[in-house]
Amino acid sequence: MPRNFFRRVEIAFPVEDPAAASEVVRALELSLADNVRARELKPDGRYERLRPAPGAPAVDSQAAFLEEARRRMQRAAERIVGGDDEDPPEGAEGAETPTA
Repeated sequence: MPRNFFRRVEIAFPVEDPAAASEVVRALELSLADNVRARELKPDGRYERLRPAPGAPAVDSQAAFLEEARRRMQRAAERIVGGDDEDPPEGAEGAETPTA
């Protein structure tokens, strides 16, 4: 598979909001833990699909991100239908809590 090393743009910036920084770290940790869709670059330039180790749970980061998006949309829809369009305060019941 050809890689786009010369036409892509990369950017870096500080994430100063602690809640947002926590979400970024959680997303990176989940992505790095993926052993279902991830591939490893071999010394000869080939990519080899990772597999869960024997007895280890399968971690599919894309499925986890999709499920999280579905849950967030469901909670948002419930708040709208219930007439509460405000996010609950952090730590309150119904507030999102970061998971690993």
